[in-house]
Amino acid sequence: MMTRTLLALSSLLLFACSSPDEKADAPAASASAEPPSGAVAPLVEYYVGEVSMHSPDGNVALGPARPTVAKRVLYFNEGRIEEWVWDEGTLGRTTMTRTEGNTFAVSEDQGRFTGKVVFEGEPWKWTKWSYDLVMTDGSGKLWGVGEKIDGGLHTNKKFLSPEGEVRVQIRDHLTLVDEGAFAARVKELEAAAAAMTKPDAPPAEQPPQPVPAAR
Repeated sequence: MMTRTLLALSSLLLFACSSPDEKADAPAASASAEPPSGAVAPLVEYYVGEVSMHSPDGNVALGPARPTVAKRVLYFNEGRIEEWVWDEGTLGRTTMTRTEGNTFAVSEDQGRFTGKVVFEGEPWKWTKWSYDLVMTDGSGKLWGVGEKIDGGLHTNKKFLSPEGEVRVQIRDHLTLVDEGAFAARVKELEAAAAAMTKPDAPPAEQPPQPVPAAR
């Protein structure tokens, strides 16, 4: 259960926001605090980077960092954010729905966690946020913070047991890229995942042995 829980937590990456007039292929310059009135097209952003796990005190890496990708779609008019993050060999979706002010309710397609994310700053120009999430299987909670710096996303999350003991820290570092770079990285991850799940090749067929002549 612990391994699957950590895999689920590694899909909780971004939760940062941009305003409607920001471009998805470059760091933000300036933006309006609120989306303009009327229909606003969703904004799509792409990220590539890595996720790493660390000891409870954060001082010891628990194995090498793993590559990851994320696609984020911001629906300004609906007050909703969808994030597709690399998770167990595929892109899994997490949805954040605005409830009040800077608070968003969080849900995941597989139903492994629920909770909320609270942003700091002007609406849709948020550059900092915090997590308060609960695993639905009762295995623990997730607390953490994130920040958007120069177009990159950086998070530090702590997985806590039901008793409140820190079990592991999870850190994400991602860079904003264009759709082509994102697609290329997804193909690499898909190929690596397929190689990991491919069954061992059967032994090579031996040529028939000659039958000894009868004497």
